[in-house]
Amino acid sequence: MMHNNVKTTFENLNNATTDQEKVDVLSKGISPGLILILKGMFRTDFVFDVVIPEYTKRDPRDTGMQSLEEAALILPFLSTTSSMTAEAKTKLLKETLERMNNSDSDLLLAAINKNLPILTREIVGQAFPGLLD
Repeated sequence: MMHNNVKTTFENLNNATTDQEKVDVLSKGISPGLILILKGMFRTDFVFDVVIPEYTKRDPRDTGMQSLEEAALILPFLSTTSSMTAEAKTKLLKETLERMNNSDSDLLLAAINKNLPILTREIVGQAFPGLLD
């Protein structure tokens, strides 16, 4: 079964009009990056303590050098359970954001800030039972 990448999944979520459509979109888009984003947003034991750095946004026509799927893999390193120093976390996030296109970096920051209004804990729980326990 072919799965959507994280960016396509979020684009499809934006177009979904019902909660059931959102559940269907999520379940078809399962990937390591998506799972990390969802855990980061909704699990209470996944808390970010990174300072959001100033960073240089890319030209809007630039596709970036790093995908949202790849960038999501840094999320565990930005959490309170990571042994990285605060400075190292901020540097890692800045470098990652500067390698991404603007829409992807906005999505990553929304996940870190736990602010993606298109999703709820209930929708994620229906798409992936047990993921948020």
